[in-house]
Amino acid sequence: VYGIVCDLDNNSAKERIFQIKGRSKKKVLIGFVKDIKTARNLAEISGTALASVKKSWPGPVTFIFKAKKKIPYLISEKGEIGLRIPACPLVSQVLKEIPLASTSANFSGKSSPAHPGEIPRDFKDKADLVVDGGKVGGKESNIWHLVNSPKLLRGNILFICSGNSCRSPMAENLLKK
Repeated sequence: VYGIVCDLDNNSAKERIFQIKGRSKKKVLIGFVKDIKTARNLAEISGTALASVKKSWPGPVTFIFKAKKKIPYLISEKGEIGLRIPACPLVSQVLKEIPLASTSANFSGKSSPAHPGEIPRDFKDKADLVVDGGKVGGKESNIWHLVNSPKLLRGNILFICSGNSCRSPMAENLLKK
């Protein structure tokens, strides 16, 4: 979906994102980074979590880790940070220069836009620059909490059965965990 971004280290720009969106500061922003090395500088990424990260990045998956540094507007009250390496070529180019703080380009509580025409005019008028990338996927990133055991916070899990095992009981037991 379309997002609103700023320099991860620019506190006044991050503050402005909250003002534009009408968003509570308790709901922190996501960090966009260029590579896993940068992510590991910001977060504690265990060996088990690293395997998941390597399979999913770049792509539409945000992982939540224990933060290593205090970064205003990106660290939750629990000391956690959400990070992602986006697959968007334009964003990837920007990330070569600076890490970004991000959230969807919508007013808080409203649906996320998949096309620039879906971004409210009032929202666009408050932004410094709007880049029209045409229609995009239209689905927010999956979010995995990896601080202790993996927990899916947003998204879906697909179970594929091979052999004689019944996937429904397997899925039910795995999801209960």
